[in-house]
Amino acid sequence: MVDAILQLPPTQRTVMAFVISGSDTREIAEALHMTLGAVNTNICRVRARLKTTLGLLKGVKDA
Repeated sequence: MVDAILQLPPTQRTVMAFVISGSDTREIAEALHMTLGAVNTNICRVRARLKTTLGLLKGVKDA
């Protein structure tokens, strides 16, 4: 998991660090000077990328 997170682009990695630490989207947006929409977009992209990287997509066997 750590290796997959380290492969993320810098902004996505930073957003993910905030998510893992328990910050909500509003806190992340304020800390990174981003809109709530930008934070939510980054979270969705991170989740999709991690699912792909970790082989967690539906129908993928032996992940």
